Amino acid sequence: MWRNRLLWACGCSCQQEGHLDRFLTALPMNYEVFVEDVQLDMDKQIATKSDVWFEAYHPLAELDEWLFEIIREFQNVPGLTVELTTIGTTTQNRTIHGIMFHGNGANRVDIFWNGGHHAREWIGPATVHFPIYN
Repeated sequence: MWRNRLLWACGCSCQQEGHLDRFLTALPMNYEVFVEDVQLDMDKQIATKSDVWFEAYHPLAELDEWLFEIIREFQNVPGLTVELTTIGTTTQNRTIHGIMFHGNGANRVDIFWNGGHHAREWIGPATVHFPIYN
């Protein structure tokens, strides 16, 4: 039971860490630091060049480069047309790219997959990239 307990999460810049520590120490409560340096953790995550593309966060520039590489790889597959498309722009005026595969034949099926529309969400793009990769 959580009766009479308070769960509080907060963060501060490294420059303010001493002030926060003194403030929390003066309160009649216990506290615990779970992550010493969130920015360092984020930087490590971004810098990690995993052997498996689908296990890490990738900034927009890397996601775009991945799409461009897929298009280059599939360009010469007989009976398949692959093209880059622009589906809009972000609130920061960055181009949102998509990739279209067109097969020849009367029985072709069109599928739309969407992923990566939430900021700093690594699993969305990975979910869309995985079936393309395979």
